[in-house]
Amino acid sequence: MDNLTYLKAKIESLKKSDRLDLYEYVLGASAKTAKSAAQELEFTMMADYHDEIEERMKNWGKIIGLRTGNWVLDRMTMGLAPGELTVIGGATSNGKTALSMNIAANVAKQNKSVLFVTLEMTHGEAGVRFRKILGETEYEKCAAGIFFQKNDELSWHSIDGLVRKAKEEANCELVVIDHLHYFTREIQNVAEELGNITKELKKNAIRHQIPIILISHTRKAPDSHTRKTGINDLRGSSYIAQDADIVLMVERNMKDFPNDIIVTLEKNRNRYGCKVGTSYHFEFRELKVIEPARNSRFDT
Repeated sequence: MDNLTYLKAKIESLKKSDRLDLYEYVLGASAKTAKSAAQELEFTMMADYHDEIEERMKNWGKIIGLRTGNWVLDRMTMGLAPGELTVIGGATSNGKTALSMNIAANVAKQNKSVLFVTLEMTHGEAGVRFRKILGETEYEKCAAGIFFQKNDELSWHSIDGLVRKAKEEANCELVVIDHLHYFTREIQNVAEELGNITKELKKNAIRHQIPIILISHTRKAPDSHTRKTGINDLRGSSYIAQDADIVLMVERNMKDFPNDIIVTLEKNRNRYGCKVGTSYHFEFRELKVIEPARNSRFDT
């Protein structure tokens, strides 16, 4: 029995039963599938995107979207643009969350609202970190512009609705998710599911025209004396790197630079600010990520 014959038989069976809710569900699913299939066959002229193309040409080589509040990170990312997914990867306790929080705090200083989705810290723990990063004066100004998700048992399927609501009701202009691998703790085929999740988060960024920063773990902490943490170390799936527009890798070298975090640009799909593979050292002091001086020996 082919799928169409089976569907017709199922609908007739449901019609004769009292399960009108299932009948409507099957019809709805069928209509949705048909619509999706039809959309896959559609095409459009490049000229239809003339305005967007012209805007991008005008801003070619310039920072687009939100500034990170840090000239080095701005040079690496060339801005956090609406619709883009930025992955910040690294081993545990290497400074991924701290870097993301510093970016979120700097965006809040620009009088913009930020949604910080924290799945391993309590809101109080995250809040005190923001307070340390911002300092007392800036904390008073920015506290009302930084939002946390209310539910601490969040499914990745809920992110789309959460982002939509945060943008509509709180006018959020940046979303940070800490972290990707939280969503796969009860999943058997982790690599495949990570690909699905990352792909969906990229769609969320496009759908709601908002930049999303996604924190990702690496497979293991590499030996810092032999090689750096790279894009291929992202744990679980190559799809993470493929779907991301920007990838920044964060690591520590406690022997040679105990007070630094090292950030390397591994990918920037849409803009060129500095060469892929470029690394910068940032002073890491009491949760604050402090940019190097412009004449630093780490500047390239």
